[in-house]
Amino acid sequence: MDFSRLSDPAAAGIGFAALTLVAALFAGMLRWGRAPGGASGAAVLGGVFAGLLLGAGVLGRAAPGVFDDVYIGANSERAALSDAVSMRDAHAAALREAGADDGALRRALAEHESEIAALLEAEAGAMAQRRGALLAWGVGSFLLMLVALSVLRMHSPPRRALPAAARGSVRMLGAGTGAVAGLVAAAGLLAFSVASVPGALGWGFAVTIGSVAPGVRARKVGRWGRDGMTDLATACAFGMHFVMVCVFAGLALLSVLALPAVVGLGLGRTRRASRRVRRGLRLFALGVLAPGVVAFCVSRVDPFEVWTLAVFWVGAVVAAVVATDGRWINSWALWRFSRLSDDPREPALRASAQVASGVGATQCGAALLLYGAGAIGAPLLAGAVVGALAVEMVGQLYKPAVGMLFKNGARNG
Repeated sequence: MDFSRLSDPAAAGIGFAALTLVAALFAGMLRWGRAPGGASGAAVLGGVFAGLLLGAGVLGRAAPGVFDDVYIGANSERAALSDAVSMRDAHAAALREAGADDGALRRALAEHESEIAALLEAEAGAMAQRRGALLAWGVGSFLLMLVALSVLRMHSPPRRALPAAARGSVRMLGAGTGAVAGLVAAAGLLAFSVASVPGALGWGFAVTIGSVAPGVRARKVGRWGRDGMTDLATACAFGMHFVMVCVFAGLALLSVLALPAVVGLGLGRTRRASRRVRRGLRLFALGVLAPGVVAFCVSRVDPFEVWTLAVFWVGAVVAAVVATDGRWINSWALWRFSRLSDDPREPALRASAQVASGVGATQCGAALLLYGAGAIGAPLLAGAVVGALAVEMVGQLYKPAVGMLFKNGARNG
């Protein structure tokens, strides 16, 4: 296919569709193989595999022409620039052979240089248009994923209802869940001077964001992941952090539109839909859209270049620690001091449910918003993906660890 004849949105759409298809296939195989993390973990891991395969790391080196045609663009501009450079070099060689001095050579080649400068500008503009079209597909797919998960949540009421008297307290608790951990993540970036203040703050809230539909994954933790308190608190954490990410990304309109999510999308809850409808929504959101979003994030990064950069390693370590242990500690502390329950195990188990709520793809999408807005670069985008992998792969380990802790405590007591 001659991609030079396609418009940038069409060519970018084909490239993004290829990423999504391959990522969905990988995610499906991982779900079938019962990979750690369930559907959300398979979405993140499958997206990473697809992004590496079709990104600059593998496809960009194995078939650079195909990669440039689909994901870089500016084919005609690049060809015209190559011809102009060849003509300039040939003219310069002819002048040198004729014995022209340096002054005469510069005057004779001035026209070529101005033409090359114009073509370089045209190439950069064409590449920016293709990048913008790809980002539009990626961000649009992420927002559609959020809509699908929101609809799924509205049609999947929790098994244990939330007492009306506790809603205000739980919303406040949820809005604060991850906030301290996010500020710690931002401080980590600023301490190493690897990001601007807005970029670091936005990135910190991205790697500690909550889940739109926590019950999709947190149910694996048991009753603490199924009840209304955990459900509302985790959704409020998503809403607050998503708004903050939009603010620091400079997306004013999107931040205003997302404000209702701060209250946990608690309005408009409906009765439980049929199992077929809920499975369809879950498959569409976590089996198709989420792997595509993660794959697109990974495809924006050249792994052979980024791993040599200190900013990537700082971001990867901070994201992996804060997205897992930092999120758990922050959540446990809020549940512990909220005094909503007298059961000493409840804060730890609710915190475990919030870690295991399937936040990986949402975390990648939030970081993508910052990347698309220019608030962070590719190394920190890759770091956020590492954090998403960490929270999906180890999130299910917190509940048994908490159980062993209380069991040993009771035995020692």
